[in-house]
Amino acid sequence: SLATGPLQKTMLAWTAHHTLLTSSDLSTLMEIRESLADRLLAGLETRDLVRRLPRSEATEPKAPRYVLASGGLRLLAARDGVPPRRYVRYGVIAAPNGGKASRRLDTLMSQFEHTVGTNSFFVLLARNLRAQGGRFLRWLNASEATQPFTCHGRKHWLRPDGYAEVELGGAVRRLFLEWDRGTTRSPQHLIEKFQCYANYFAVQP
Repeated sequence: SLATGPLQKTMLAWTAHHTLLTSSDLSTLMEIRESLADRLLAGLETRDLVRRLPRSEATEPKAPRYVLASGGLRLLAARDGVPPRRYVRYGVIAAPNGGKASRRLDTLMSQFEHTVGTNSFFVLLARNLRAQGGRFLRWLNASEATQPFTCHGRKHWLRPDGYAEVELGGAVRRLFLEWDRGTTRSPQHLIEKFQCYANYFAVQP
């Protein structure tokens, strides 16, 4: 921890909460030059805090994507006073679990195109907002954005693919993202999902 500076700690947090970001993505989110993002990532890699994931079949084969490494997991877990394995199991980050299966990380990796698509939406949103004088205030991943609510006496769970808060024109807006690649097998699944949103907004104050 003492060997990492404020920018590297910020980059580590972004990588922990949003798996498979690129150097370009991180430069946009942190509002720094991509050359600086590259140097920061190189330092994090050297310390085993993040690792790159080259994929020859990806649409950007020359732009590696990054995931949290075991050293990064230990650092974040120590910061929050939680054993690393418990941090992975009950927390909201995706990370390797000491050689054991990590369900959240495995899911994000197996749904590679969906994960990358969701990331690309929020990164582009951040870039476009700043170009128009707005601010990208907050981005929660799917685990962080999941929330329970009660409607008509029944408990429901809202499970978006991501959540953001933005400021534009002096107004703060909230948005939930559903990233659909046209792979949903049953229309009923989408109907139930949007009905859940309708119920959620119906009970908001």
